[in-house]
Amino acid sequence: DLKTLLASPENLILLPELLIAAFAIKFGAALVFKPAFSWRETFAAGALLSARLSLIIAASAIALDLGVITDAVNTAIVLVAIITVTASPILFDFLLPKRAEARRQGVIIVSSRELALALAKQLAKIMPVTLVTRFPFRQADLPDPNIRLVQGDARDPEVLRRAGAHQAAALVCLSGEPLFNEQVCKLALQTFNLEHVVTWQPDEQHRLDELERLGVKVIYPGMAMLMALEGSVLFPESFDVIAHQAEDMELRQVRLRNRRYHERALREVRLPGDVLVVRVQRGEERIVPHGETALQLGDVLLLVGSPAFIEDAVRILEEEEGI
Repeated sequence: DLKTLLASPENLILLPELLIAAFAIKFGAALVFKPAFSWRETFAAGALLSARLSLIIAASAIALDLGVITDAVNTAIVLVAIITVTASPILFDFLLPKRAEARRQGVIIVSSRELALALAKQLAKIMPVTLVTRFPFRQADLPDPNIRLVQGDARDPEVLRRAGAHQAAALVCLSGEPLFNEQVCKLALQTFNLEHVVTWQPDEQHRLDELERLGVKVIYPGMAMLMALEGSVLFPESFDVIAHQAEDMELRQVRLRNRRYHERALREVRLPGDVLVVRVQRGEERIVPHGETALQLGDVLLLVGSPAFIEDAVRILEEEEGI
Protein backbone atom coordinates (compact mmCIF):
# COMPACT_ATOMS: atom_id res chain seq x y z
CA ASP A 1 0.00 0.00 0.00
CA LEU A 2 2.11 2.91 -1.28
CA LYS A 3 -0.47 5.49 -0.23
CA THR A 4 -0.04 4.47 3.40
CA LEU A 5 3.73 4.63 3.10
CA LEU A 6 3.63 8.08 1.50
CA ALA A 7 1.08 9.41 3.96
CA SER A 8 3.62 10.87 6.40
CA PRO A 9 7.36 11.75 6.61
CA GLU A 10 7.77 9.25 9.44
CA ASN A 11 6.70 6.40 7.20
CA LEU A 12 8.93 7.59 4.34
CA ILE A 13 12.00 7.61 6.62
CA LEU A 14 11.29 3.95 7.42
CA LEU A 15 12.25 2.74 3.91
CA PRO A 16 15.86 4.07 3.81
CA GLU A 17 16.36 3.00 7.43
CA LEU A 18 15.36 -0.56 6.56
CA LEU A 19 17.55 -0.52 3.43
CA ILE A 20 20.61 0.65 5.37
CA ALA A 21 19.98 -1.99 8.02
CA ALA A 22 19.48 -4.72 5.38
CA PHE A 23 22.83 -4.03 3.71
CA ALA A 24 24.75 -3.25 6.92
CA ILE A 25 23.78 -6.54 8.58
CA LYS A 26 24.85 -8.65 5.60
CA PHE A 27 28.05 -6.68 4.92
CA GLY A 28 28.94 -7.14 8.58
CA ALA A 29 28.28 -10.87 8.39
CA ALA A 30 30.44 -11.11 5.25
CA LEU A 31 33.49 -9.99 7.25
CA VAL A 32 33.99 -13.63 8.26
CA PHE A 33 35.31 -14.16 4.69
CA LYS A 34 38.03 -11.51 5.06
CA PRO A 35 40.81 -13.84 6.37
CA ALA A 36 40.58 -15.89 3.17
CA PHE A 37 39.60 -13.24 0.60
CA SER A 38 40.37 -9.66 -0.40
CA TRP A 39 38.27 -6.69 0.74
CA ARG A 40 36.72 -6.43 -2.72
CA GLU A 41 35.73 -10.11 -2.68
CA THR A 42 34.42 -9.79 0.90
CA PHE A 43 32.19 -6.83 0.09
CA ALA A 44 31.01 -8.56 -3.09
CA ALA A 45 29.89 -11.52 -0.95
CA GLY A 46 28.07 -9.08 1.34
CA ALA A 47 26.28 -7.63 -1.67
CA LEU A 48 25.01 -11.06 -2.74
CA LEU A 49 23.92 -11.94 0.79
CA SER A 50 21.88 -8.72 0.96
CA ALA A 51 19.32 -9.92 -1.59
CA ARG A 52 15.97 -10.72 0.02
CA LEU A 53 12.67 -11.75 -1.53
CA SER A 54 10.23 -14.57 -0.80
CA LEU A 55 11.11 -15.33 2.83
CA ILE A 56 11.02 -11.76 4.09
CA ILE A 57 7.79 -11.02 2.18
CA ALA A 58 6.12 -14.10 3.64
CA ALA A 59 7.26 -13.16 7.16
CA SER A 60 5.98 -9.62 6.67
CA ALA A 61 2.59 -10.87 5.47
CA ILE A 62 2.24 -13.12 8.52
CA ALA A 63 3.23 -10.26 10.84
CA LEU A 64 0.65 -8.01 9.16
CA ASP A 65 -2.08 -10.64 9.59
CA LEU A 66 -1.18 -10.96 13.28
CA GLY A 67 -1.33 -7.20 13.71
CA VAL A 68 2.33 -6.99 14.75
CA ILE A 69 3.20 -4.45 12.02
CA THR A 70 1.24 -1.77 10.16
CA ASP A 71 0.46 -1.51 6.47
CA ALA A 72 3.17 1.12 6.11
CA VAL A 73 5.83 -1.18 7.59
CA ASN A 74 4.65 -4.09 5.43
CA THR A 75 4.90 -1.92 2.29
CA ALA A 76 8.37 -0.74 3.28
CA ILE A 77 9.53 -4.34 3.82
CA VAL A 78 8.18 -5.43 0.42
CA LEU A 79 9.97 -2.51 -1.25
CA VAL A 80 13.20 -3.39 0.58
CA ALA A 81 12.92 -6.94 -0.79
CA ILE A 82 12.37 -5.67 -4.34
CA ILE A 83 15.20 -3.11 -4.15
CA THR A 84 17.76 -5.48 -2.60
CA VAL A 85 17.04 -8.35 -4.96
CA THR A 86 17.49 -5.92 -7.89
CA ALA A 87 20.46 -3.94 -6.60
CA SER A 88 22.50 -6.76 -5.06
CA PRO A 89 23.62 -8.49 -8.29
CA ILE A 90 24.35 -5.07 -9.85
CA LEU A 91 26.47 -4.13 -6.84
CA PHE A 92 28.19 -7.53 -6.96
CA ASP A 93 29.15 -7.05 -10.63
CA PHE A 94 30.47 -3.58 -9.81
CA LEU A 95 32.58 -4.80 -6.89
CA LEU A 96 33.79 -7.96 -8.58
CA PRO A 97 33.63 -7.62 -12.37
CA LYS A 98 34.09 -10.75 -14.44
CA ARG A 99 37.67 -11.46 -15.29
CA ALA A 100 38.40 -12.45 -18.85
CA GLU A 101 39.72 -15.99 -18.72
CA ALA A 102 43.27 -16.10 -19.99
CA ARG A 103 43.36 -18.00 -23.24
CA ARG A 104 45.63 -21.00 -23.14
CA GLN A 105 48.38 -20.97 -25.71
CA GLY A 106 51.54 -22.82 -26.59
CA VAL A 107 52.61 -26.43 -26.24
CA ILE A 108 54.77 -28.36 -23.79
CA ILE A 109 56.84 -31.19 -25.23
CA VAL A 110 58.13 -33.67 -22.67
CA SER A 111 61.24 -35.41 -24.04
CA SER A 112 64.58 -34.55 -25.59
CA ARG A 113 64.52 -37.35 -28.16
CA GLU A 114 65.26 -36.49 -31.78
CA LEU A 115 61.57 -36.85 -32.60
CA ALA A 116 60.64 -34.38 -29.85
CA LEU A 117 63.27 -31.88 -31.02
CA ALA A 118 62.06 -32.11 -34.61
CA LEU A 119 58.46 -31.54 -33.49
CA ALA A 120 59.51 -28.60 -31.30
CA LYS A 121 61.34 -27.02 -34.23
CA GLN A 122 58.27 -27.26 -36.48
CA LEU A 123 55.79 -25.99 -33.87
CA ALA A 124 58.06 -23.12 -32.78
CA LYS A 125 57.34 -21.47 -36.13
CA ILE A 126 53.73 -20.82 -35.17
CA MET A 127 53.37 -21.03 -31.36
CA PRO A 128 55.31 -20.84 -28.06
CA VAL A 129 57.06 -24.15 -27.31
CA THR A 130 58.52 -25.36 -24.01
CA LEU A 131 60.70 -28.48 -23.89
CA VAL A 132 60.85 -30.43 -20.62
CA THR A 133 63.57 -33.03 -20.10
CA ARG A 134 65.00 -35.03 -17.19
CA PHE A 135 68.40 -35.30 -18.82
CA PRO A 136 71.29 -32.81 -19.03
CA PHE A 137 70.58 -30.50 -21.92
CA ARG A 138 71.72 -27.03 -22.92
CA GLN A 139 69.66 -24.23 -24.37
CA ALA A 140 72.25 -23.97 -27.13
CA ASP A 141 71.45 -27.55 -28.19
CA LEU A 142 67.84 -26.69 -29.02
CA PRO A 143 66.98 -26.48 -32.73
CA ASP A 144 65.35 -23.05 -32.33
CA PRO A 145 66.38 -20.25 -29.93
CA ASN A 146 62.70 -19.45 -29.30
CA ILE A 147 62.11 -22.84 -27.64
CA ARG A 148 62.07 -22.55 -23.86
CA LEU A 149 63.91 -25.21 -21.87
CA VAL A 150 62.81 -26.54 -18.48
CA GLN A 151 64.84 -29.28 -16.82
CA GLY A 152 63.27 -31.65 -14.35
CA ASP A 153 61.02 -34.68 -14.00
CA ALA A 154 57.66 -33.92 -15.65
CA ARG A 155 55.95 -36.26 -13.18
CA ASP A 156 56.57 -33.54 -10.57
CA PRO A 157 53.66 -31.02 -10.63
CA GLU A 158 56.08 -28.19 -9.79
CA VAL A 159 58.15 -28.93 -12.90
CA LEU A 160 55.07 -28.80 -15.13
CA ARG A 161 54.00 -25.61 -13.40
CA ARG A 162 57.37 -24.04 -14.18
CA ALA A 163 56.87 -25.16 -17.77
CA GLY A 164 53.57 -23.24 -17.84
CA ALA A 165 51.14 -26.17 -17.82
CA HIS A 166 48.46 -23.96 -16.24
CA GLN A 167 48.58 -21.71 -19.33
CA ALA A 168 49.50 -24.13 -22.12
CA ALA A 169 47.02 -25.28 -24.75
CA ALA A 170 48.57 -28.73 -25.25
CA LEU A 171 51.11 -31.19 -23.93
CA VAL A 172 52.93 -33.87 -25.93
CA CYS A 173 54.81 -36.59 -24.05
CA LEU A 174 57.23 -38.59 -26.20
CA SER A 175 59.32 -40.53 -23.70
CA GLY A 176 60.40 -44.05 -24.62
CA GLU A 177 58.95 -45.26 -21.28
CA PRO A 178 55.19 -45.98 -21.52
CA LEU A 179 54.66 -45.79 -17.75
CA PHE A 180 56.35 -42.39 -17.63
CA ASN A 181 54.15 -41.15 -20.49
CA GLU A 182 51.05 -42.41 -18.73
CA GLN A 183 51.91 -40.69 -15.44
CA VAL A 184 52.71 -37.36 -17.12
CA CYS A 185 49.52 -37.43 -19.20
CA LYS A 186 47.34 -38.12 -16.17
CA LEU A 187 49.03 -35.30 -14.26
CA ALA A 188 48.45 -32.89 -17.16
CA LEU A 189 44.77 -33.82 -17.34
CA GLN A 190 43.89 -34.07 -13.67
CA THR A 191 46.03 -31.32 -12.15
CA PHE A 192 46.30 -28.76 -14.93
CA ASN A 193 43.09 -29.47 -16.89
CA LEU A 194 44.90 -29.48 -20.22
CA GLU A 195 42.40 -30.04 -23.01
CA HIS A 196 44.84 -31.46 -25.56
CA VAL A 197 47.22 -34.16 -24.32
CA VAL A 198 49.10 -36.37 -26.77
CA THR A 199 51.47 -39.29 -26.32
CA TRP A 200 52.72 -42.24 -28.32
CA GLN A 201 53.01 -45.96 -27.77
CA PRO A 202 55.83 -47.62 -29.74
CA ASP A 203 54.62 -51.09 -28.72
CA GLU A 204 51.32 -51.53 -30.53
CA GLN A 205 50.70 -54.84 -28.77
CA HIS A 206 50.04 -52.92 -25.54
CA ARG A 207 47.37 -50.31 -26.22
CA LEU A 208 46.86 -47.49 -23.74
CA ASP A 209 43.10 -47.90 -23.49
CA GLU A 210 42.83 -46.19 -20.10
CA LEU A 211 44.54 -43.04 -21.38
CA GLU A 212 42.35 -43.00 -24.47
CA ARG A 213 39.24 -43.21 -22.28
CA LEU A 214 40.51 -40.17 -20.36
CA GLY A 215 40.75 -38.24 -23.63
CA VAL A 216 44.47 -38.56 -24.36
CA LYS A 217 45.30 -38.84 -28.06
CA VAL A 218 47.57 -41.87 -28.36
CA ILE A 219 49.64 -42.21 -31.53
CA TYR A 220 50.69 -45.70 -32.59
CA PRO A 221 53.51 -45.81 -35.19
CA GLY A 222 51.71 -48.30 -37.41
CA MET A 223 48.51 -46.28 -37.35
CA ALA A 224 50.42 -43.07 -38.09
CA MET A 225 52.18 -44.69 -41.04
CA LEU A 226 48.89 -46.03 -42.41
CA MET A 227 47.23 -42.60 -42.12
CA ALA A 228 50.20 -40.93 -43.83
CA LEU A 229 50.07 -43.38 -46.71
CA GLU A 230 46.31 -43.05 -47.04
CA GLY A 231 46.56 -39.25 -46.96
CA SER A 232 49.26 -39.20 -49.62
CA VAL A 233 46.94 -41.13 -51.95
CA LEU A 234 43.56 -39.53 -51.19
CA PHE A 235 44.68 -35.94 -50.55
CA PRO A 236 47.97 -35.47 -52.38
CA GLU A 237 47.92 -31.67 -52.39
CA SER A 238 47.12 -31.36 -48.67
CA PHE A 239 49.63 -34.08 -47.86
CA ASP A 240 52.30 -32.18 -49.76
CA VAL A 241 51.63 -29.04 -47.70
CA ILE A 242 51.97 -31.01 -44.44
CA ALA A 243 54.87 -33.25 -45.42
CA HIS A 244 57.11 -30.66 -47.02
CA GLN A 245 56.07 -27.62 -45.00
CA ALA A 246 56.20 -25.37 -48.05
CA GLU A 247 57.27 -21.86 -47.14
CA ASP A 248 54.39 -20.35 -49.12
CA MET A 249 51.60 -22.51 -47.65
CA GLU A 250 50.49 -23.37 -44.13
CA LEU A 251 47.77 -25.30 -42.33
CA ARG A 252 46.36 -23.90 -39.09
CA GLN A 253 43.54 -24.87 -36.74
CA VAL A 254 41.51 -22.12 -35.07
CA ARG A 255 38.41 -21.99 -32.84
CA LEU A 256 35.72 -19.52 -33.91
CA ARG A 257 35.15 -16.99 -31.11
CA ASN A 258 34.11 -13.96 -33.14
CA ARG A 259 30.36 -13.45 -32.69
CA ARG A 260 30.24 -11.51 -35.96
CA TYR A 261 30.46 -14.80 -37.84
CA HIS A 262 28.03 -16.85 -35.71
CA GLU A 263 25.32 -18.36 -37.94
CA ARG A 264 26.91 -16.74 -40.99
CA ALA A 265 27.28 -18.70 -44.23
CA LEU A 266 30.90 -19.42 -45.11
CA ARG A 267 30.57 -17.54 -48.41
CA GLU A 268 29.84 -14.36 -46.39
CA VAL A 269 33.03 -14.67 -44.35
CA ARG A 270 35.73 -12.56 -45.98
CA LEU A 271 39.07 -14.03 -44.97
CA PRO A 272 42.30 -12.22 -45.90
CA GLY A 273 44.39 -13.12 -48.94
CA ASP A 274 44.30 -16.73 -50.11
CA VAL A 275 43.08 -18.29 -46.84
CA LEU A 276 40.48 -21.04 -47.22
CA VAL A 277 38.47 -23.09 -44.72
CA VAL A 278 38.95 -26.73 -45.67
CA ARG A 279 37.26 -28.43 -42.70
CA VAL A 280 34.90 -27.60 -39.85
CA GLN A 281 34.71 -29.64 -36.66
CA ARG A 282 31.62 -29.13 -34.50
CA GLY A 283 31.82 -31.29 -31.42
CA GLU A 284 32.17 -34.84 -32.68
CA GLU A 285 30.90 -33.90 -36.15
CA ARG A 286 33.38 -33.25 -38.98
CA ILE A 287 32.02 -31.13 -41.80
CA VAL A 288 33.41 -30.66 -45.29
CA PRO A 289 32.39 -27.02 -45.77
CA HIS A 290 30.83 -25.30 -48.77
CA GLY A 291 29.58 -21.79 -49.38
CA GLU A 292 26.26 -22.34 -47.58
CA THR A 293 27.80 -23.96 -44.47
CA ALA A 294 26.67 -21.86 -41.47
CA LEU A 295 29.43 -21.34 -38.92
CA GLN A 296 28.77 -21.50 -35.18
CA LEU A 297 30.67 -20.19 -32.18
CA GLY A 298 33.04 -22.87 -30.93
CA ASP A 299 33.54 -24.47 -34.35
CA VAL A 300 37.13 -25.57 -34.96
CA LEU A 301 38.18 -24.49 -38.45
CA LEU A 302 41.08 -25.92 -40.43
CA LEU A 303 42.60 -23.14 -42.52
CA VAL A 304 45.07 -23.31 -45.39
CA GLY A 305 46.86 -20.33 -46.90
CA SER A 306 49.97 -18.19 -46.99
CA PRO A 307 51.65 -17.79 -43.55
CA ALA A 308 51.21 -13.99 -43.43
CA PHE A 309 47.50 -14.18 -44.31
CA ILE A 310 46.94 -17.15 -41.97
CA GLU A 311 48.02 -15.01 -38.99
CA ASP A 312 45.50 -12.31 -39.92
CA ALA A 313 42.73 -14.89 -40.38
CA VAL A 314 43.42 -16.47 -36.98
CA ARG A 315 43.29 -13.05 -35.32
CA ILE A 316 39.99 -12.19 -37.02
CA LEU A 317 38.28 -15.50 -36.22
CA GLU A 318 39.48 -15.64 -32.61
CA GLU A 319 38.57 -12.05 -31.82
CA GLU A 320 35.98 -12.19 -29.04
CA GLU A 321 34.68 -8.64 -29.41
CA GLY A 322 32.84 -9.20 -32.69
CA ILE A 323 29.38 -7.66 -33.07
